[in-house]
Amino acid sequence: MGPEASQRGGGRPTATQKPPQASRPIPDPTGGRRALAVPALAGLVRTFSGRRIVVVGDFLADCYLTAEPTRISREAPVLILRETGRHIRPGGAGNAAANVAALGGVVEAVGLVGDDEPGRSLRQVLAASGLKVTGLVEVPGGQTITKTRVVAGSRHAVQQQVLRIDRAEEWEPPAWAREQLYQALERALARADGVLIADYAARVVDEPVVDQIRQARRRRPLPVVIDTRHRLPFFHRVGLPTPNQSEVEEWLGQPLHTQGEAAWAAQELCRRLEVEAALVTRGEEGLIAARAGGPTFHVPAFRPTRVYDVTGAGDTVAAVLALAQASGGSLLQAALLAVVAGGIVVRKPGTATVTSREMLAYLNGNGELPHPSPVEPQPPGGSTP
Repeated sequence: MGPEASQRGGGRPTATQKPPQASRPIPDPTGGRRALAVPALAGLVRTFSGRRIVVVGDFLADCYLTAEPTRISREAPVLILRETGRHIRPGGAGNAAANVAALGGVVEAVGLVGDDEPGRSLRQVLAASGLKVTGLVEVPGGQTITKTRVVAGSRHAVQQQVLRIDRAEEWEPPAWAREQLYQALERALARADGVLIADYAARVVDEPVVDQIRQARRRRPLPVVIDTRHRLPFFHRVGLPTPNQSEVEEWLGQPLHTQGEAAWAAQELCRRLEVEAALVTRGEEGLIAARAGGPTFHVPAFRPTRVYDVTGAGDTVAAVLALAQASGGSLLQAALLAVVAGGIVVRKPGTATVTSREMLAYLNGNGELPHPSPVEPQPPGGSTP
């Protein structure tokens, strides 16, 4: 993909509303120890309230089917489960949007859903959470991507996921639906304090969408956080990429074994995508935060704990990063808050959210945070890149 995606011709409305003042993305990465201390970070969390974040991408329906085991089947050596309930939770971009809302942000959701039962339920759940869903274009005959998780266990024991069934049939949205999507995005960008792209390579984020976001960033400072699956090169000169280590290894075509190699990978993201900064998440090892051609830091996981469920943890991290930068936070402030939020959400079952109240309680009740430490980038194998 070239430095700029080709522009879509015609049909795009011109925003008449004056854009709000927004913080310049990726401020000074250190800000001194005081800026990374608990009082400053807690103050930043309090400013999340009212920040308008556009969440654009693939909205999925996560269906949870709960059950209790009853006996072994006579037909095959399998458990028979008695269904005790089922409910829909937002997945993909929906979970990221739900996290932004739970943290106090004002969400404008932009995406495509089918007019099927999962799509209707998803819209209802998002609207009930206070999200603006007028930008979710409903496509007649379209099928909403649905992930059904069967969670089983006895009443007095911890329930665990035993099976997942995905429904993700390929369908191409009609031209009118895409045009409505582009128009909804244009209107939302005019009001935005920040953008979160949640891309599962499932039909929503195409070149015109990416180009609209680039154009918005040319008009004014606009923090953009990118959470993508397998399409890092597609987001050239767009914003802050936040892949996990396995996604970076897939992109590079080689494994990363050390902190220094992960730091080198983060700098490679900056160089190849021509962006100001990049983050690489590393699970219980925390994350790597890098500025292009500048310092690279290891941010430890905050009080690593026994993980209950990592489902959707990346969505929580992306939501915090978007809100922190839209609120004027530095790269390292955003990264520290992201690892705090990640440490909270992995203790919860399924796709879950973190609230600003939980973050403030966690910050104020757990003492001083581990300070980020500089890391020297080291190419894999010790060779020059």
